[in-house]
Amino acid sequence: IAASYDHQITMVFIDDGVYALKTKQQTTAIGIKGFAETYLALEDYGIKQIYIDKNSLLVRGLTKEDLITINYKIKTETEIASLMAAQDILLPF
Repeated sequence: IAASYDHQITMVFIDDGVYALKTKQQTTAIGIKGFAETYLALEDYGIKQIYIDKNSLLVRGLTKEDLITINYKIKTETEIASLMAAQDILLPF
């Protein structure tokens, strides 16, 4: 919503949040809808700064090949911390 009001949005996927970008999610058995496909529309809403924590991927055994195809950059924990410190507002999910 904020992006539609011309706010600059930065999204960061850390910890188990990296699973949200995993391809071929099978969520029917747990009774929820998979959201990975909705992230494909982020760029349409002007959200171009998308980052993924490198260590979060490593710990969970995920690689770039396991993720949906969107424009993102993989950053270290230190780089993620700097990004977060530079934000005016943080909305954790």
